[in-house]
Amino acid sequence: MRWSSRSSWSCVTPDAGSCENTDGSQYTPSDNFNIDADYGPSSNDIRHTLNAAIDWRGPWGIEIGTSGSLLSSPPFNVITGNDDNGDTYISDRPAGEKRNSGRGATLWTVNLRLAKSIALGPTSLQLVMEAFNVFNHTNPTNYIGNMQSPLFRQPTASATGAFGPRQIQFGIRLDL
Repeated sequence: MRWSSRSSWSCVTPDAGSCENTDGSQYTPSDNFNIDADYGPSSNDIRHTLNAAIDWRGPWGIEIGTSGSLLSSPPFNVITGNDDNGDTYISDRPAGEKRNSGRGATLWTVNLRLAKSIALGPTSLQLVMEAFNVFNHTNPTNYIGNMQSPLFRQPTASATGAFGPRQIQFGIRLDL
């Protein structure tokens, strides 16, 4: 949406859910005799997201933009770490616990873009600086769901990609 000829904003908040009874061919069910017991949130079931952006074109060829993303907690599977049902696998869940019922921390990031356009006769040159995860917020992932582990419910990694550590890049764009 445009506020004026020099500024705009957008905000998207889709809500979604994804359920299934497997995470693929390498997935071990909690009970080989009752696969339907594994029906629950999929590993990529992130229920709520918020993406927002603001852009401003100022005088003297200056542009400033910022964007942010907020994702609700991704799920992880809680298991006892024992073979409670005698099927020789230690992927059994506690009684009453559904598949992927554990939830990690909320993920968020804020990004920034600064640009300066310079007219060079019939062409233009744009100098750009972009910073991703400006606040260098750690977004924990890969939670331990085994109740026997001393790291139970603790993250063992940090997100990469769009939610990874701070990155800053510089660029030059030449429009001929």
